[in-house]
Amino acid sequence: MRLVIYSGLTYAEVPGYRPLLLDLHVPDDAAAAPVVVWIHGGGFVSGDRRYLPATMAPDSIFAALTGAGLACATVDYRLAAEAGWPAQRNDIAAAISFLRARAGEYGLASGRLATWGESAGGHLALMAGLTDSQVAAVVAWYPLTDLTLLPPGAFSGMAAKTPASSLSAPFDNWARVSVISSSSKSSKNILTRHCDSRVKPGGSNPGERQAPANSWIASSFNSSQ
Repeated sequence: MRLVIYSGLTYAEVPGYRPLLLDLHVPDDAAAAPVVVWIHGGGFVSGDRRYLPATMAPDSIFAALTGAGLACATVDYRLAAEAGWPAQRNDIAAAISFLRARAGEYGLASGRLATWGESAGGHLALMAGLTDSQVAAVVAWYPLTDLTLLPPGAFSGMAAKTPASSLSAPFDNWARVSVISSSSKSSKNILTRHCDSRVKPGGSNPGERQAPANSWIASSFNSSQ
């Protein structure tokens, strides 16, 4: 399948910060492709939109999505050393708004959008899905959902601030950062997956992990029409 890749699109410019960028992979033969927003992990202190986890083949998720006829937008967001919470959540919301506003220009179906992320990105994918009624589906790999359950000092070893540690009174305010506090009563197609201790890093076929998520997202788009 032929595809078009738009690299380094500026989706937001926040005064005082670096431009916020995304890469957009679009199947060339799709008139209006549903779009999945991929959000990288890294504990809120590292990560890059261009690179997948080390246990996965480079670009494998992007290729799997476009191969299924879905567009993929892989986004950067401000890390915790750059800006405290809720900057990260706001950046993902801005990326989604950009994709909807420019859908016609890039051949996207503005009303058929999902989020997919891993670790910190899974947290942000869930946040986006639970606070935006127009996000059709969410895939979250091993996200933190309730930060109030973490032990004291859980983030103390990190060199940079995390969204949780940037709050003035962690155990009083971590609920504001937690996905569970953003849950609504509205129905939402959500798939979460957590690590299996029996699987060693690099010891399983990434395609086997991706395929269920790809097909599930596609079926979610169909059921939301």
